[in-house]
Amino acid sequence: GSIHGVRFDDAGGDCLRCVGGQWLLARLRLRCSHGCALRLSGGAQVTLERCTLGGESEQEMGTSVVVLSAYGSVQEAGIRKTACYALVLRNKARLRCTACTLSHCSEAALPPSTSHQLYHSQL
Repeated sequence: GSIHGVRFDDAGGDCLRCVGGQWLLARLRLRCSHGCALRLSGGAQVTLERCTLGGESEQEMGTSVVVLSAYGSVQEAGIRKTACYALVLRNKARLRCTACTLSHCSEAALPPSTSHQLYHSQL
């Protein structure tokens, strides 16, 4: 499948999960206020092109207001929200990135183990 040119906001868990299959994600903004912007698992094969993943930038502060997320994470208006992770790959997931930005996160990515492949890219 493919998803192009949209923004996803999440205030609790993951903005987007790909569980298996082949995916092309292009020109996306995955803005996460707590968990993970993009989680891949189940052997998912994902290509990212010109995407921005992570928490809120200074310019984005206050453009969405969440009082209480589904996971009980309180989000306070006026404070920049930071994602824990931009990317998480699990269970033989594979990822190819081109011209992507990972920002405003506690961690940019979890290092791949032997069962994961993170291809060299222009992040």
